[in-house]
Amino acid sequence: MEQSLKDAPQGFSVTVDRPYHKHKLDGFRVQMGPIDTADATPHDKIATNQGADGGSTETLTWNVSKLAAPYAVCSYTATTLVLIRPLMGYEECKVVSTSAPSGLLRMQSATCR
Repeated sequence: MEQSLKDAPQGFSVTVDRPYHKHKLDGFRVQMGPIDTADATPHDKIATNQGADGGSTETLTWNVSKLAAPYAVCSYTATTLVLIRPLMGYEECKVVSTSAPSGLLRMQSATCR
């Protein structure tokens, strides 16, 4: 991936940070049609399980086989770029997120099969 900055603020210069930032998957959505013309599609199912330690696991499921033109949109930390993939031929997508007892949910995985 290559990033650039058109104009730096007065007194600043731009350089590439080494080592590169890790772009961890931190967002996933299913939408109908291309990203520039469509909104996210609501999930079909949500399951929440409480752990013995007080944390929780949340699983979102989309039944994409019933959608006309579904796309997966994956977003990552430290970038505004997203990866997009048509989901024709897939049955479902799932996102699993977990939290510590008093923490926010953090996405652990996104899968489509």
